[in-house]
Amino acid sequence: MHDRSAAIVLTLCLLAVGCGRNELPFTDHSRDPELYAKSARAIVENNCKAARKGDPAIHLAPVLQELERNDRPVGPRKEIFAELRRVCREAVDMIRASEGNRPSIQRHLDEMIELASQLPANSNSTVRPPVEPGS
Repeated sequence: MHDRSAAIVLTLCLLAVGCGRNELPFTDHSRDPELYAKSARAIVENNCKAARKGDPAIHLAPVLQELERNDRPVGPRKEIFAELRRVCREAVDMIRASEGNRPSIQRHLDEMIELASQLPANSNSTVRPPVEPGS
């Protein structure tokens, strides 16, 4: 009886693993300055665009958090990242000082996008999200 229960549990586990989402394998590019620069550019551009339409505090806080990390591989673009961090810090400080009002940070957003445009663009437009079974 014990062997039969173990076989049933093992079969269920194998079925569960086989029925999971189809995902591309994860590749860690955390040590590659070129790939990190592409990712950072996308983050800045997307979040600055979202900050124009929505709550800038929500969209710029994660950008600043990422830019303030000192363990990222910035490579030869150290000055660009430093300037991005400075401009983003100014914008976030203005947002915090505004006490719930919407400060005028358009100049900061424009400057951040201009700085990010100096980073390489992600040309891989064929990346698709994971496919859910049955979709």
